[in-house]
Amino acid sequence: MVDYSPFPHIYNYARTVLYTDDRFLFVQNGIGIISQFSDMEHDFGLVPNPKYNEEQEKYNHLTDTNSLLFGIPKSAGDLEMVGAVMEYSAWLSNGTLVPAYYEINIKDKKMRDDIAYEMLDIIKSSFCYEVSDIYGLGVSSVVQNAYKNGGNIASAYASLESSINQILEFVINLMMFEH
Repeated sequence: MVDYSPFPHIYNYARTVLYTDDRFLFVQNGIGIISQFSDMEHDFGLVPNPKYNEEQEKYNHLTDTNSLLFGIPKSAGDLEMVGAVMEYSAWLSNGTLVPAYYEINIKDKKMRDDIAYEMLDIIKSSFCYEVSDIYGLGVSSVVQNAYKNGGNIASAYASLESSINQILEFVINLMMFEH
């Protein structure tokens, strides 16, 4: 039995200890975990997720759904002003903070060669957002359930269809109410 209690999660233990000790060949994760490999003795590289087939024109990399979240306290007051400030701050940081973080913290400090730079640029240029995950529709649960239960995606969808439709109706009504 392994004691991974010093780590926030078993996956942090696996990446920080097992991968850096050369016990894993691949680790699939977001770029944010790359700092866990800073002290790794051996070189490591990055590769984009594979394309589905040759006809697929570009790579696709889902962003972490939680990266889109903001917490606003109920007592914030003027929500329109809060929203305007947040929107403006996001716009400003997209031109200053994000490029600096990407170029200095990720590329210059974490990557070890030009090929890793190229792979990182491919990944960055192919970010996409899964709307069904952002709104919690449960579509990704269909794939997970199908995988867990023998690969029958039609059956997995049928078991979640009613729930997905209820959430979808709620989101649509919420959007129509606000506009």
